[in-house]
Formats: sequence, C-alpha cells, structure tokens
Amino acid sequence: MSSPTFDWTLVRSFLAVLDAGSLMGAARRLGAQQPTLSRHIAELEAQLGVPLFERTGRGVAPTAAAQAIADAARDMEHGAERLLAGLHRQRSLATLPAEPGRVLLAGVGTGLDLPHLPPQHHYIGLDLNRAMLQRALPRIGKFDFAPVQGDAQRLPFADASFDNAVLHLILAVVPEPAHCFAEITRILRPGGTVLIFDKFLRRGQPALLRRLVNPLVRRVATRLDVIFEDLLAEVPELALEYDQPALAGGWFRMIRLRKL
Repeated sequence: MSSPTFDWTLVRSFLAVLDAGSLMGAARRLGAQQPTLSRHIAELEAQLGVPLFERTGRGVAPTAAAQAIADAARDMEHGAERLLAGLHRQRSLATLPAEPGRVLLAGVGTGLDLPHLPPQHHYIGLDLNRAMLQRALPRIGKFDFAPVQGDAQRLPFADASFDNAVLHLILAVVPEPAHCFAEITRILRPGGTVLIFDKFLRRGQPALLRRLVNPLVRRVATRLDVIFEDLLAEVPELALEYDQPALAGGWFRMIRLRKL
C-alpha cells in the first residue's frame, strides 16, 4: 500500500483552524476565504479517514484525532519555516557585492548564515553570547571568518571600518533597534550596503500584533513593535535600494540599503 502524500497547504490550514478555534478566525489569519479553508479541512479529513473538528456554538473544537496529529503537524510547520528562512537567508547573502570586502555579520548567533556566505569576503561574526559563537564555529567553511563577542547596540569597531553589514533577524531582537541601526551606519563606509532580513510592522497595521498567537512567534523571544520606516527615518545616510516581502505574508521582509 502506498503511503499518503499530504499537501502542506492542507496541514497549514488545519493548524490555523486549530489555533484560531474557528474557520472565520483562521481565514482572517491566513488571508484566505472561509470556504477554501473548509474545503482544505474536508480534504485532510478524507485523506486521514477521521473527523478533525466538531462544530460548536462559537466555532469548532478539535477531535481526539486532531489533537493526536497536532504535534506532528507542528513539526512539519517548523521544518517548513526553517527551510523557507534558510532560502531567504541565501537569497539575501547572494546580493553581497562581488568585489572582496570586509563584512560584519551582526548577531551571527549559531551561524545559520555561514553556509550561504560567498567566499571572497573577510567576515566578522559578532554576537553578545560567547556560547552562541562557539556553536557557530563548526559551520565555518573555507573562508576568512573571525568571531567577536560584542553588543550590536555598541559596536567595538572604528567608524567606516566595514564595506558591508548583514542584519538577519537582529533588529527585532535587540532591546534598542534604533541604537543598533545607528551603530551599523557608523561603522559602514560610504557606498557600503546593509542587508536586512527581519520582521517589521508597517505604519497603520497594528493588526499584525495578532501574530502573537502564531507558533512562529511563540518560539522566538522577539519584539513585535519595530517599524522599519521609523528606523530608516533616523539615519538619512542610508538609502533604500529594495524592500521585498518574505515570510508570513510579508511580515518578514528582505531589505537592502546603501550608505550615501
């Protein structure tokens, strides 16, 4: 007997309904139509051969079968998120200039960016936590890399000492993102680039705070109130070159800036 193949879209819809407790709430969260979600749930139930939800007065309640597969479904979700995040990291780093230069990886963490780095540059990987830097070392390939323990909000580097800077998932983590952004601007040489991959609110979109209930947010200690446009307004030396939506319906964004 062949093994069933699950459409990830069906699993994503299942988790949204499970978290929201109703088809209407899940549709709002995913930006989808309620009949579409209802069809997804019906298709998944048909594949599994069991009912997943029971209707209640206020929405739907998960059956024992739904609760039994929830952990496995979330494991699928986590794997999909890691895969997509890795692809976006790779796309971002591929835009580093071809000419060799000195590149700061601010908040390098456990080194998830390292496998995707072009080999021609000299990299400085900075993190506040020494244990994180130790975990990053096994990911270092055959390129020039030096780990440095330090605070991204008070960089231990001279003015105009880097050609490029990479800020992947750091601005929404540090307590004072404006200080971090100002420091990056300070250590960057004129003409240098800043690559950003992070999550930001947009002005007039407070509804994004509802993503607090999203499993992606529950697993990460992060700020949910960072508005990129406000940060950029504080550093007129940086010019926006592109701003593209990435994960979570555009909540995560890929941004490139250049210092004038």
